[in-house]
Amino acid sequence: MSLRSIAQFDFVAADLHLDAAGYWFRANPSPSSMALLERIKDCARMLSKAGSLQRTKALECMAGALGFTNWHTLNAHLSKPDSFSGEVTNNWLDRLKHSIILMVDTPPDLALPASQIAAFKDFAEKLSRLSGCPVDTILDKVCAGLCGASNWMSVETRSPLQTTEPLYRFEIDSLEPNSGRFIESPACAQLIDELDSIYQDATTEDQIRKARIWIEQTLVRQPGFLEGGLCLAQIHYDTTEGDLRLALNTIERFIKQTEALIPTGFRGKILWGWVSNRFYHRMLWLRMNIHQQADWMREALKGARKQLRLNPSDNLGVRYIYPLMLLETEQYEKALKAARLPKESGHQVAWIKSFCLYATGNKPKFIKELTTALFDLPVLRQILLDGAEEVAEENWYRGVIPSMDVLHQYAWPAYLSVPGLAQACIEFLSEPLVKQAEAELAEYWRGFWQKGDQAQGNYTGYETLKMKWQRVIEQHFAAC
Repeated sequence: MSLRSIAQFDFVAADLHLDAAGYWFRANPSPSSMALLERIKDCARMLSKAGSLQRTKALECMAGALGFTNWHTLNAHLSKPDSFSGEVTNNWLDRLKHSIILMVDTPPDLALPASQIAAFKDFAEKLSRLSGCPVDTILDKVCAGLCGASNWMSVETRSPLQTTEPLYRFEIDSLEPNSGRFIESPACAQLIDELDSIYQDATTEDQIRKARIWIEQTLVRQPGFLEGGLCLAQIHYDTTEGDLRLALNTIERFIKQTEALIPTGFRGKILWGWVSNRFYHRMLWLRMNIHQQADWMREALKGARKQLRLNPSDNLGVRYIYPLMLLETEQYEKALKAARLPKESGHQVAWIKSFCLYATGNKPKFIKELTTALFDLPVLRQILLDGAEEVAEENWYRGVIPSMDVLHQYAWPAYLSVPGLAQACIEFLSEPLVKQAEAELAEYWRGFWQKGDQAQGNYTGYETLKMKWQRVIEQHFAAC
């Protein structure tokens, strides 16, 4: 669709955050026109009273402010849908572009977007010139009246911080009683948008400090703002040196508030697929991280199991770190069972399986999975040798890049806690045959990613070479 085929009405509506206006006028032109007509008449009544004008004069002023020559022309334009035989034309809609602002119907606990504030002020100035009534009077008596307020200042200063309604509620799915989701109020949605604008891109110390101050001040006014509590706990976790207590106390407090919304006895799923559930899963993830960092592994494991139960699709990847925590707590057989992941292979899965296989005494399969992991994640050499040998940056990964920081956070304690595992990995990485395989694979990988005539080989050739070296290394270690 070209820009020329889009009505000016739609551009104005989008700017005013009233995107659905065009849909309703096209789908139900007559009812929508009559609703707008009644809104215009309400404005005229308020203007008549505010400026001591005759009602007919107020209607003429309204027509002029909305871009029509007189009231008769405006009234006739809004009556046309009764005679439409086909689709509403852009030309007909565009005549109403100045009227869109009158369609604003914002609850008293929501802030008006800046574009709506500006449009109301522009409308008030036009109406003032036509009626002789002061702009401030029109803002107070007409525009504020349209917004259900007693004066314009109260409209301009509206904020979701003023809401007295709950910001969140929990709803059990009527079609799937074993599933539920959190639902945010409109005021909560506005607070989340403001939080995102302040916190999500905060990277410098000063930006994070400002975000923390805003969050703390917001929570004073709205202590039930759960996403604010999550971000505050995350800031404590990221910035509190050597002391996890503040982060844990904060996230525990807001998890408790969140779970108080869930009906007593509900044991169903709270799926990540619902965007409004994601803050809760991030809370549980953060608490698990804090427990793991504090070496409270029993609580960390409990948290991991809870996340996997609530959201079996496991969008955050708890299934990868759960076996590693079991290894760290010497639950080797359970770790191996948890690491099976039958529908996944390669990358971090092979890395995790290799640790579990070594812990349970299966050396041949340990070599097999460790080889797979090393070929898919060349950076593994640097990690397992604790930086003693560096890997060229361009050779760190093969395709998919897992969340290395998280994986390393959970893999390193397991690596050090399983007796003999670190030494076995070091011996494996020291084997000249392994180094030769890595070098050949790295060279081939670089070759077919080059452009044009410079390219050598292809992905199929790389996979073939990888499988060849996999067999060679497995046979070598089996003979040792």
